[in-house]
This record gives sequence, C-alpha cells and structure tokens, in this order.
Amino acid sequence: MDRVTQCVRALMCALACLTPAAAWAQNATVSGAVLDQLGARLPGVTVTLVGEKQEAGTTTAGSDGSYSIPNVASGRYRVRAELSGFETALSEPFYVGGGTVTMNMSLAVGPLQSAVVVTAAAAEVSQAQTGAAVTVIDQQVLDAINKPDVLEALRLTPGANIQQTGGRGGTTSIFLRGGNSNFTKVLIDGVSANDIGGGVDLAQLQTAGVGRIEILRQSNSVVYGSDALTGVVNIETKRGRTRVPEFTYTLAGGNFGTVNNDIGVGGAVKRFDYFSDYSYFDTDNQVPNNGYRNHTYAGRFGVALGRGTDVSGTIRHIDAKVGSPNAFDLFELADDSTQTNRLTFGNVTASSQWTDRVQSTVRFGASAQRSNYLNPTGTGTYVDPFGFGGNYLGKVVTITGANGYSVTGRGILDYAFGPFPSTSVSRTTRKTLAGQSTVQVAANVQVTGGARYEREEAFDAPDGDASATRDNGGVFGEGRVGIGERVYVNGGVGLEHNAAFKNAVTPRVSVAAYLHESTKSAVGATKLTLELGQLGSKRATWRSTGSTPKAAARRWWCRRLANRSWSMPAGRSTIVMPSGSTPRLRTSA
Repeated sequence: MDRVTQCVRALMCALACLTPAAAWAQNATVSGAVLDQLGARLPGVTVTLVGEKQEAGTTTAGSDGSYSIPNVASGRYRVRAELSGFETALSEPFYVGGGTVTMNMSLAVGPLQSAVVVTAAAAEVSQAQTGAAVTVIDQQVLDAINKPDVLEALRLTPGANIQQTGGRGGTTSIFLRGGNSNFTKVLIDGVSANDIGGGVDLAQLQTAGVGRIEILRQSNSVVYGSDALTGVVNIETKRGRTRVPEFTYTLAGGNFGTVNNDIGVGGAVKRFDYFSDYSYFDTDNQVPNNGYRNHTYAGRFGVALGRGTDVSGTIRHIDAKVGSPNAFDLFELADDSTQTNRLTFGNVTASSQWTDRVQSTVRFGASAQRSNYLNPTGTGTYVDPFGFGGNYLGKVVTITGANGYSVTGRGILDYAFGPFPSTSVSRTTRKTLAGQSTVQVAANVQVTGGARYEREEAFDAPDGDASATRDNGGVFGEGRVGIGERVYVNGGVGLEHNAAFKNAVTPRVSVAAYLHESTKSAVGATKLTLELGQLGSKRATWRSTGSTPKAAARRWWCRRLANRSWSMPAGRSTIVMPSGSTPRLRTSA
C-alpha cells in the first residue's frame, strides 16, 4: 500500500509541475476549427459559446474553417456549431480558466459515422477516418435497452459472441471474431479488468455508472499490449457536467425475487465535477442455491487545473456473490457451494493541452481482484461401497437422450477426498503507469508516442505477501495521415516486453478510403478499408508452465486472410475480394 501511496503522491506532484504556466488568467480565448466527418474544413459555420446561464459569444468560421471567441470569463462552457445542410453539433462541457482553449468541432452529414473513438488509435479519431471496426454504445443506447448487465449491451456488437453459464451471475465470456475468450482486452476507465494473462468474467460488470462502451473488433497490441489480440472493450464511467445537480433513482423488480436498485448523482461546480452511482441487484434465479447479488459503486471526480490541464479520477468497486448448485437436473439436488468476488478498479488521469498542436496524457491505474470459493459440507448421500472412502451421491435420476435411449443411476455430486469446509482463494493485483504525447505536425498529419509500465502480483496466501511478481512494459509510436480528404492512413509499431515471453514487436496499419466525396455523390459513403497487423504474444497465466509460453495466435492478418472489403453505406452487403480470386458478394443477415 505504501508503494501505491508514493506513486500517487509522485504523480500529483508531477501534475502540479506540468500544469501550463498561464494557469489563472482572468480572461481567455476559445478557438478551434470546424470540420466535416472526413476532416475537411467548413467555412461559414455559426459558432456559439454557450455558458451555464447564457450565451457568451457568437462568431462565424472563416474560409479555412477556423474560429476564435476572445475575452471569455472563467467558467464552464459548451460550443455549438451550426451550418445549413449539416446536423447541429454541441460539444461536451469544458472549463475555461485562462489563456487559449482549443475546441475543434465536427459536423455530420449523410450516413457516415462521426463518433470520436479512443480504441482504434493512440489518440482520439473519428470513426469515419479509421479503417478499424469499432462499435460505440453510448448513453442513449444504454438507456434504451435498460439492462443492468454490461454483457447485454455487448450482445449488440457485430462479431461478438457472449456465452453465459446458467442464470444471472454465471461465468460469462466474450469471444470476438472467433478468438478465444482471453484474447480480448477489457478496460474499465483505462484499467485492465482481465485476470492476469486470462479472460474476464463479464457477469460481474453492471451498467451502473457506465456512460459509454467502445468495442474495437480487431487487434491493437501496439497501444494496449499483448492481451489485445482480437479486440478491445473500453468501459467509461459517466462524468458530472451540469451546474444543477442531476439525481437519478431506479427501482425495478420481477419474478424469482429479482430486485434492482440504482441511485446516482452528478454535477459540476466551477473547476470541479463529480459523479457517484450505487447499484444493488439481487435475484434467486430459478434453481435452488443459484442466487446472485451484486453491489457496485462507481464514482468519477475531476478538476480543471490552469488553462489546459484536466485531472480525472475514477473508482469502481464490485462485491458479488453467486450460488453454485452444480448440474441440478443430473442430481435433483443443489450443491451448497458459493463464490464471492471482490473487484476494485481505480485510476487518475491527467490530460494537458500545451498548445493548439501538442497534448499529453499521464495515467496511473490500479486493480485488485479477489475470489473466494466455499463448499461448506458434502451434499447428497454418503456412499462407501468398498469400505475405503466413498463419495456423496445425488438422487436416482433417469436421463433420456435424443435417440430414445435412457440410463438410470446416481451421479457423484461431491467428492469426499478432503475435509469440509473446502475453500479456494485467489488474489491478484495490477498497477500501471502510462503516458503519451500527441503532436499535430500539419493539418492532416498527427504523430503519437508513448510508454507503459505494469507490475502484476499474485498471492498464495490472501493476506500475505506476493508469492509471484511480473514487471511488464512497452513503448509505441504511431502516425496518422489524411490524403486528399478521402484516404486516411493510421500506422504504428509497438515494442512489448513481458516477464514471461520477453520481447515482441507488433506493427499495425489501418487504411480508410472513400470512393467519392461524401457531399458530392449519392454513393459517397462507400468506404474501402484495409487492416494489416501482427498480433502480440499472449501472456501466460499464473498457472501456466514453461519459461516462454507463446501465443497460439501470432500471425499476420488483413480482414481475415488478407481480404479486401468494400463496405456499402447501408451496412447490409460486403464485396469480398481475396487476393487472386474473383469477386463475390457476401450479404449479412
């Protein structure tokens, strides 16, 4: 714990030193550029700066799409951009404390996707300008489906297969594009939720406090490390935005004793913003001893330091318990085993806008996961037919197969090899320090570089010292280029070091190209995408054997077996052209 405290103190001291110098000026300037979805600058756009109580200024973007609103007093604002033929855009609230604040706007027209994504590249990029397959589930979608589980929202993702065992609370895994369940990197506010070297149980993750989920359906080991073999799921906590506090309360119930309570509050006061949400979910499920309860707290607190630094801290704590009845239909008895999971994820992130061309981000994250499996007694009838140790059997059951054959007998429900109660405890922790900087070299050229250090610990004794540790890390460089406002190239290379497999190099290239300008052709949204990359080595779990376990999926790929795909605007048909073959039309359901 002392190490964590020292790291946090060092990080906060660094943030204080790194805060831009003109921190507390009374008046400021809000400036930026207005672009379309493909990055073309739009002249003549009406730009309005909206304060908490009234409008603070209006201007018109120049011939190069740029705008500037001077003499802005300190406070929270939003930028509204309007142009005939385009949808009106409204920025997220931001704090102005002095100097020049840069806020670029993007106006949408036609069927192009305009959401800003963070998993497809090292820096934020519009969906329209990346060849990566990204799905964004925003707050509006989460409210519409009205489900308490994150796994239900993920079922909406193309190419994602969600598998859950039993009822609510049963172990749930995600399989992206045919990859193994441990090939997907799951992040909670930038902190890895995966078991060390393994998968993640999605059943424990509630939508309480979740504001946005982003799913990258391809590898990005360049930025996220060796666990991101087939994709990345990034879950973001809501942030308080309004001067008047927003209060929400939800109460729902149903059969099997199901109750869902959720209470939340969020808002902003001058430089500070806050959000807290507590959720309680409880159900008995249909089978005896298969009850599930989940307590989740999610919080996010932020402060604007100076003119261009935003510091945000998040925490998510999960306390869940689920009964484990075993295969009830095979025994007609429910085992009395239970499993308790306690998971905590937290991070502190500082993002600084040094100039209108240079920005940087520093993040410290930590996670702790603890699981306790308890089998208090032997369940069933103790039978010892041979006199040297028996087992606990279920009731007499007749099982009939689809072919009409049947068998009658009693199955072993509990083995009597060891004493009761029988327990199994696992505990792991992970701490991560990462940083990156992005430079806008030219109007359509952007370069990002960064590094990451990670320390993993596993514990044999739940409350003892770590029995095994691993130090991992990596560095990466990435560039993004726009050519003629039709072609967008994103390429990078990462060097990953892991204590298990040592070093791995992971290059990646993504291309998005449009056949026509979107505003000048009826088929302007036709998009050609190309993705090429090398997957990193899958890190070993603590239970793996051998000194250098390599990934089963270390290969080059490009839309699966180097296919080129033409994605039609309606998203219903794809022309697939493998190298050296004739085109064929694939129609999706």
